[in-house]
Amino acid sequence: MASSLYSFLCVTFLTLAIVALHVSPAFSTSRKALVGNNIKIQDGFRVTLKHVDSGKNLTKWERIQRGLKRGNHRLQRLNAMVLAATDSAGVFESPVTAGNGEFLMDLAIGTPPESYSAIVDTGSDLIWTQCKPCAQCFNQPTPIFDPKKSSTFSKISCSSDLCSALPQSTCNDGCEYLYTYGDYSSTQGLLATETFTFDDKVSVSKIGFGCGDDNEGNGFSQGAGLVGLGRGPLSLVSQLKEPKFAYCLTSIDDTQKGSLLMGSMASVNNTFSDEIKTTPLIQNPLQPSFYYLSLQGISVGATNLPIKKSTFALQDDGTGGVIIDSGTTITYLEQSAFDLVKKEFVSQMKLSVDTSGSTGLDLCFTLPSDAADVSVPTLTFHFDGADLDLPGENYMIGDSSSGLLCLAMGGSSGMSIFGNVQQQNMLCLRAAGEMEIGSAKNPIVDFHGIDEGLLQKMVYDALVWSSLHGLVVGDRNSQRSGQVPGVGMVHAPVALLPMPFPESHWKQACEVAPIFNELFDRVSLDGEFLQESLSRTKKVDAFTSRLLDIHSKMLELNKKEDIRLGLHRSDYMLDEKTKLLLQIEFNTISSSFPGLGRLVTDLHRTLLNDYAEDLGLDAKRIPGNTAVGQFAEALAKAWTEYNNPRAVVVVVVQNEERNMKTLAEIDRDGELLSDGTLLVDGQAVAVVYFRAGYTPNDYPSESEWRARLLMEQSSAIKCPSISYHLAGTKKIQQELAKPNVLERFLENKEDIAKLRKCFAGLWSLDDSDITRKAIENPELFVMKPQREGGGNNIYGDDVKETLLRLQKDGSEEDAAYILMQRIFPTVTPTFLMRDGICHKDHAISELGVYGTYLRNKEKVIINDQSGYLMRTKISSSNEGGVAAGFAVLDSIYLT
Repeated sequence: MASSLYSFLCVTFLTLAIVALHVSPAFSTSRKALVGNNIKIQDGFRVTLKHVDSGKNLTKWERIQRGLKRGNHRLQRLNAMVLAATDSAGVFESPVTAGNGEFLMDLAIGTPPESYSAIVDTGSDLIWTQCKPCAQCFNQPTPIFDPKKSSTFSKISCSSDLCSALPQSTCNDGCEYLYTYGDYSSTQGLLATETFTFDDKVSVSKIGFGCGDDNEGNGFSQGAGLVGLGRGPLSLVSQLKEPKFAYCLTSIDDTQKGSLLMGSMASVNNTFSDEIKTTPLIQNPLQPSFYYLSLQGISVGATNLPIKKSTFALQDDGTGGVIIDSGTTITYLEQSAFDLVKKEFVSQMKLSVDTSGSTGLDLCFTLPSDAADVSVPTLTFHFDGADLDLPGENYMIGDSSSGLLCLAMGGSSGMSIFGNVQQQNMLCLRAAGEMEIGSAKNPIVDFHGIDEGLLQKMVYDALVWSSLHGLVVGDRNSQRSGQVPGVGMVHAPVALLPMPFPESHWKQACEVAPIFNELFDRVSLDGEFLQESLSRTKKVDAFTSRLLDIHSKMLELNKKEDIRLGLHRSDYMLDEKTKLLLQIEFNTISSSFPGLGRLVTDLHRTLLNDYAEDLGLDAKRIPGNTAVGQFAEALAKAWTEYNNPRAVVVVVVQNEERNMKTLAEIDRDGELLSDGTLLVDGQAVAVVYFRAGYTPNDYPSESEWRARLLMEQSSAIKCPSISYHLAGTKKIQQELAKPNVLERFLENKEDIAKLRKCFAGLWSLDDSDITRKAIENPELFVMKPQREGGGNNIYGDDVKETLLRLQKDGSEEDAAYILMQRIFPTVTPTFLMRDGICHKDHAISELGVYGTYLRNKEKVIINDQSGYLMRTKISSSNEGGVAAGFAVLDSIYLT
């Protein structure tokens, strides 16, 4: 059992997407602020989290070692807190709390609001900031809060519940507090209430906080105070009376931002493709602020380590146990357990152990100089009710300069801590005595919550970029469009920002692309299968009948296509209910938009780079799109295989297009020589690419059919040939989904299983049981005719009416259709741009993965996945064609 880290560079702390929950619809900024301990916010809110070392000119290992130093100090402080609580003699004069932390949050205090940053700490409760006048204050990056300038500042009386919740207080000019931290930093001042503003939108009044006028030490110099998220009554979570909150953290080596979500925004809402793990939270009466977990064991690879059950147990005196903590960098395990983990990694890694101690980590391996791929054992934490398999980057740290690969864990002589490296790129949601942990699958950015001014700037930049880089199409409203070069152009319809898409499903779609390429090539060679499968369709569909007639003539002539070129696109949707990537169709003719699709990818990468600080998204999470280059390469290599340097490539287009030849023009200007050479305008043709010919509208007269037959009879390489064209019909797709049919064309059982996994339900209308179900539940099905180009499918009640009509007529017209399982993808808020106008809407998307295939007799020259196309449409639209006006071009953001 191995978790591949892909390449040496991928062993490093990966640049993570800022991902966690996705909220739909956009949240409102209205709120309901009630008095005192009855505070309740009506809507949730999101707060940005930034690593304390973000923006500093540090190398990766400098960041890591700074984090390790802070983490070691914090471990000592946390253990000191536990010991202090169990020491009946009262060794400490004031309560010792964890303090410090790894992440900062932005918020504002007072009326009018004053912005500042504070450390977020899940290991303590008190919210506090420095206040004027200062008896002693440390330097902070923002102005120190002056309570005299706020109209909503109010001191808390000594008899209040919040004052009583302090572990230690005095009463002079109000309720006074003193907190001392393990590194001897401290804060002292008045407990008060104030209005706090989060995310610049949500203001909540009467939150109790410490107004510190005597603060010393360097534990908090990164910010202007601390926000406690512990379980005690003084924490932000408790005061908001919200039963749950969630966060998603970036790695120690990441310049991007994470997020903290409160209230209604902290909800799974089916936005994860991976299973959510749920485990109970344990209460420690002696340390009520901490979030304790029940860790029952650890596995390295297939080995379940022989760790005693009592090792991670919370003891009666409050010692031991395992806490989950955002402020500790790496995971620290009770020493005997860590020793077993370390020993097992040494045994399974088969690499030399580095003994220099240069990294500050307990276990490092020396990587071979020629290492391209490194596999590491999987690491699983067995919590009560939840086995959490960590991604490789969540427990291994690599450094290209030193050639080391290190385990991001350490040993502890007291409690164990599940640190933030192990939590990176995971959503951690705490609610009602339990914790939910899962891989975050959508960007945390609520697109519809983007500031209007920022939105308009991005729209303007997108329009300028599109004009400068050719992301344009002809304007149908301009009469001169297409007649005069450069006249009558408008930006292509696009989404302003990329669509979230699970990386695991992206990899799945890429993996099966070459298998589908090979499958459809083999199907094209089986003339009997094509004719037999489409025989009923031929009787009722005139267009398919004419195509089959041409195919029959080629079979009669024993016409062989020795050189076969396929430029394909397999279209998918991600079904929300089953979390499966399901194929919609496989296109073998006119697989459109490879050029514009690549440009949209480039546009989105540019916007994410330019607005990285505002969006908190990483442009590198948009996969590269090489579709147009690979299509061009396949055409060029096909031309080379034809082996006539004077021959040309002809693109067959529709009448309204002016870049190449129409079918009628080929009928007029083309001729076939006795040796099979196709001439057009007197020039030999090596390759014919069909941009047209997939719809009956492309054959308005016999002239177009004569042209199609002429080209099929020639030795020119057709893309697609008539057999490839027929292989891509809906009926053939439905036949391939039948049991045991794939085995007719493919031998590899694993390949067959991979294809079947992405097949949606497909049925012929002669299946009476399925027809009955479709009439009873038409909303669960789609009727598809043998047509391409969008606007032809039948949905909803129209399915029922059409099926009933076909049954009543008793004709064979039902053979012109297939039934397909209707896919219900995730609805996502987005921005759609058409004609220079940006529309806010909720949308669904369809992923198309391109494939290129070139074969000369028995030699496969190309068989590749070749880029992608994302199309996005409003969720209320059934159809999805871009050219037909239903959808826009998009790209994907891997989550």
